[in-house]
Amino acid sequence: MLQKRTITTYNKLFRAEIFCLSLGLVVIPVFLILIQFVKYPPSMLWTITILILLGSTVIWTSFKLWWLKKFDLENNDIFQLSQIIYTYRNWIQKECILSIPILVTLLTIRFITIHAQNYPWLAILIISIAILSTIYLLTIYRLFYKKHCNDIQKSLDELKEFKE
Repeated sequence: MLQKRTITTYNKLFRAEIFCLSLGLVVIPVFLILIQFVKYPPSMLWTITILILLGSTVIWTSFKLWWLKKFDLENNDIFQLSQIIYTYRNWIQKECILSIPILVTLLTIRFITIHAQNYPWLAILIISIAILSTIYLLTIYRLFYKKHCNDIQKSLDELKEFKE
């Protein structure tokens, strides 16, 4: 029962990471295709920045998937499994903390480069996106990642007590 609950929760985390990876792999080509049809395409520097950001996101998500694949109830002891989940949880926390300033910085730089005084509606849009994305990231972290990591840790602690 405990192992089944642990595996179910782990699978939810793993599927979420696979979804993020596939989303990143789809967004890059779509971005490159759509940029060709925009009336005023962004500068080359901005395009490269976005591609680097998307590429690093794909690499980071691939690394997290590789790390989560180490989670094996059959071949690892409880301490190793706890360490894997603890490390993953720390990475997700740091990811949420770092992604918000990076997003706000990129949006601010983009806003400054297109002359904020000429487009007041864009200022409102960028501020709204920054605020909403911050709320979204923190909500997803609290409702999904933190909950599932804590559930796995709780199940592992119960398995450890049961084995003793």
